[in-house]
Amino acid sequence: ENIVQIYQLGKLDNTCYFVLEYVNGISLYDFMKMHLVLKRRVPDKLAVFIISRIARGLAYAHSRKDSRGHPLNIVHCDVCPNNILITTEGLPKLTDFGIARAKTISHDADTVVGKLPMVSPEQMNGEELNSKSDIYSLGIVLFFLLSGNFTRNLDQGHDLLLAQAEKGTVLWENLPEDISPELKEILEKMLAVDPEDRFETTNKLATALEYHIYKDGYGPTIVTLSEYMRELFPYLYKPDAHRRKPERSLAEEKHGMLIDKTVKLSDRTVKIAR
Repeated sequence: ENIVQIYQLGKLDNTCYFVLEYVNGISLYDFMKMHLVLKRRVPDKLAVFIISRIARGLAYAHSRKDSRGHPLNIVHCDVCPNNILITTEGLPKLTDFGIARAKTISHDADTVVGKLPMVSPEQMNGEELNSKSDIYSLGIVLFFLLSGNFTRNLDQGHDLLLAQAEKGTVLWENLPEDISPELKEILEKMLAVDPEDRFETTNKLATALEYHIYKDGYGPTIVTLSEYMRELFPYLYKPDAHRRKPERSLAEEKHGMLIDKTVKLSDRTVKIAR
């Protein structure tokens, strides 16, 4: 339920297509944009709830096997605010597996897929990827929800951003000081530079996030999130609500996102591809 469903695959006039479910709601990017405009923070537990649901969606994808029972080793590669949707019923959903990789897809060390502010260090360095790369990117999204800032500085030029992505730089000073030590510990584990220091699986990550918000016996649900969205986005709940066209991602909006451009990184020339 936390992944946007594909209803049909087809081909028309030599063009392949797939039909996705329509999600009545808003992107996490627009969700955060409203908070930034209002200078309002997302409640910590609500932010963790959203990320925990996406972690469950990723855990489902990461655990898929082929007809012989062999792991497909699917990696989304593009976990970001624009690819996370929230329905009017308060259900977070992950979408756009368009650049996802599986072990059946050949690895190209010279092509980096994903959005530069969100990629993991191993993704940037052209290494073989596994589910822990998605955990890192999801950590950046959680950091963004909690702080309103990315883990990297997006305002000091392209070369610095590349270097930060390669090294896995995290500007911890951008995180609010009142974040609980337990939540910061989870975030630090998600954003560890060495994949071996991250959560072993997205399932274990989801469990840790859920324990954090429900350990006292109660916590946010889809109803909580739906009611919160109704307060911030009342137009979404009107029968004749005007549907805006999808907006560019925050990083694209500010920096053009360097999509489909060849750049020099360390001793490699890589292509940043969406």
